This record gives sequence, C-alpha cells and structure tokens, in this order.
Amino acid sequence: MSALLLIASLLTAPAWAQDNEDGDAESTGEETKPAKQGGLTLEGPYNTTPYAKPVFGAMIWDGAYGVSLGAEAGLKYQQKKRDPVFFGKTRAQGAYTFGSGIAGYDVRLGSFFGPFHKVVGLQAGPDIFYNELVVDLGDGQTGLFATPGLDFPITGLFDLGVFNAYAGIAPGWYFGGVRDNLNAVVGQFGTYFGAGLNLSQLRISAGWSRTTTA
Repeated sequence: MSALLLIASLLTAPAWAQDNEDGDAESTGEETKPAKQGGLTLEGPYNTTPYAKPVFGAMIWDGAYGVSLGAEAGLKYQQKKRDPVFFGKTRAQGAYTFGSGIAGYDVRLGSFFGPFHKVVGLQAGPDIFYNELVVDLGDGQTGLFATPGLDFPITGLFDLGVFNAYAGIAPGWYFGGVRDNLNAVVGQFGTYFGAGLNLSQLRISAGWSRTTTA
C-alpha cells in the first residue's frame, strides 16, 4: 500500500517547544517541586496540554485514489526543566477514506514518549489500530479486510520552532482477522517523513508515507 499524506491543522506550538527561551517552565501560580537540572530523568513535574486538530490526506493504491478526512485529539506532556527533557503525547485519531475505486476507515489509539534536547528528539510507542480498505477497479474487490492490530512507530524529530521535520519507521502486527503477518514476523512495515511550519496559532505540515502489507 502506498499513501501520500497531506496534513493541515490549527494548534499551539509542539509540546517540546512550549517552554520559554531560557528553559524554565512558565509559572502556574502553584508551588511545585522543580525537576532536577542536567541529564535525563523521568522525575516530574510535567506540563500537560490538551489539543485537537483536523486531519486531511490523499491515498493511492494500485491505480485507485482518494482522500481521507478525520480528526485527532489528545494530550501532550513535557517535563518542566531545562534540556534535555522527556516529552510525549497520547492521542486518539479517526479518518474515513473515499474516492475513485477506494473506500475505508482507520481508527487509532496511541501513546508516544521519548527524549528531546535543544533541536533534536526521538519518540516511540504503541499505536493500536482497527482499519479496513476496499479497492474496486471494476475487476473485483481487493484491499485490506477489517482487522485490529498494533503499530510501533519510531520517529526522529528536528525542531527550530518555526520549522520542524520528522522521519521514521513503523513495524506493525495484526491480531485476528484474515490478514497475514509478513514472513510470520510482522504484518506491515511503514516508512514516513515530513516537514512543517509553525506560524503563531497555525501549524501547516506535509508528509509522505509508504506501508508494505502482506
């Protein structure tokens, strides 16, 4: 399966860029024990920020093509301390795909966490999904039958505030249904990359992903 994804959204700055320039978290008016400075530690406290955004995409599969419309909502979190910090997000996402000879849906619940230092970071975590994709080019239906599964994306990040970029891989496994795991090891394997601009309260990003399935 090949997919070209275009995402546009309205949200605040990324979670790893929400502290002020000197690295100290903004005051909340409450007395909290500061995290230790210097070096990575999981010790809190953490800033938390709920968010929601629309998701738009385009998909191509063996001559069929369509668009995806959906939404994502979740919670971002980041340590209240100087770099390096741990940061992450937990989110739910749903999208419906329709177009010329193609129709389907994708529902996901995932949580991703990792370190960030100055302008580079790494995030990884489980992404539970349930999806289906039906392709009909006039010679019979094909595609992906409705199946639950689990992806484990590993993403490298680069962020300058106004500009950011990412790239990663996502091995995945199927649980039940009629889809086969490739070589009895993984069900699918994805690669992806993208970049974006953060303009005040508007974040615009575009990316590309390709997923190989059984």
